[in-house]
Amino acid sequence: MLGMVVLLLAGVITATPPTNPWYTSVLQHLVTGTLSGRPLVVYLDETLGFSTSQLIRSALHDTPLVLADLRMQGKEWCERQTQEVLRAGWLVHVALLGSNATFFFEGLAAQECNWQPQYLLLVNTQSDSPDVLTEEAFSRVERLALLSVEDQASNNSSLSAFIYSFFPFAHRTPIRRTAIRSNSTSLQHLFALQHLFVDRFPSFEGYQFQVASWLDDYPYLYLSSGGQEDLLEMRELQTGEAGGLQVEILNSLGDALNFTYTMMSRPEDWQWGELQDGAWTGMLGEVHSGKKNFTVNFFGYNVERTRAFDASPPYWMEGYGLTLLTPPPLARWRAAYYPFHVSVWWCCVATFLLVVIVWVMQGGSSSGDGREWSYLLRPLLNQSLPGLPSSQGLRVFIATWCLSTFILTIAYTANLVAFLSVPVFPPRIRTVEELAASSLRYGTD
Repeated sequence: MLGMVVLLLAGVITATPPTNPWYTSVLQHLVTGTLSGRPLVVYLDETLGFSTSQLIRSALHDTPLVLADLRMQGKEWCERQTQEVLRAGWLVHVALLGSNATFFFEGLAAQECNWQPQYLLLVNTQSDSPDVLTEEAFSRVERLALLSVEDQASNNSSLSAFIYSFFPFAHRTPIRRTAIRSNSTSLQHLFALQHLFVDRFPSFEGYQFQVASWLDDYPYLYLSSGGQEDLLEMRELQTGEAGGLQVEILNSLGDALNFTYTMMSRPEDWQWGELQDGAWTGMLGEVHSGKKNFTVNFFGYNVERTRAFDASPPYWMEGYGLTLLTPPPLARWRAAYYPFHVSVWWCCVATFLLVVIVWVMQGGSSSGDGREWSYLLRPLLNQSLPGLPSSQGLRVFIATWCLSTFILTIAYTANLVAFLSVPVFPPRIRTVEELAASSLRYGTD
């Protein structure tokens, strides 16, 4: 799927705009050059004027367009958009700024909106100060730039394009400018994506982050010195007091990106971080309110946390298992019927009854025993027969029965020895479905 470029055309212009403003040409050259081949979603503020609106539409006539009116509330617009429009990294957002454009973006930057474009290019239409880059509404944008163009001659034969970038962690000159000059009015080859959007975070320049933490999260985060009573006191930790996997990661990142950090022993309200009555508690509450920059404790994902917070890619995966006490072995006397399955025992009983019925119907005699069933039971118990029937057919029948019982008793005896040698345990629970169907009480930690 082709990427989409969201052009946020905003601003209120009190005076009538020029017949052919420079930013219309810039927009056209961006679309045909740097952003060529990308479908556009154009958010147009109709207060720019009808003529300007027509010029913009004409400049983008060869590009697939979706138009939206920026006079509506930013938060209301945001609630109607998909997550791809709000956060997708392959979108480039471009905004033509007027005198009151930040009002719309303030609604977009609301926590509930989840608006966080990766690329945002601001086009300065009124030669305002580049301090607009420091607005809180744009603080969550990863790559942010401001473009301003000036005429160098009265005949509009030369233009200078200035690109401003804001480096939030810079100690000196956080807003930096790059001037690119052109000898003609053609700006098609003036811009490249890497020139528009520079890396604003090459280094944190020694910045000290405030980390919301709770040192009761072993092995990720724990108190390396002192006792458990030290965890009861809420305080800022000194260097070396905390240990664990998270501390090692922070130290490695700090060395590479040039930053330091402070941690706290526990949250003030003794809460981990949940959404209660519309407000976040615990460590997440500290981050959500802006008191802390981020947290490094072990958190699981849920819908509320995903909407309100940005998370790093997972670097630790855990599995779940069922832990049960080993059951005691079954009583040894029960091994007498273990060699055969219940269904085999029922088949043996049914077969014996059928043999007795056939034997009686054929006129068989127990030869002195007086009861046919006891006569036929002797082979099953490895007992000899007191006599044989006189009929040749009955002799073949009893011979077949004796052979069958011999095989059956051999199989039973062999299995019985095995069950008597090795203890037998009851069936164990191996699936979640079996656990749910059982009468056992269970919990998680």
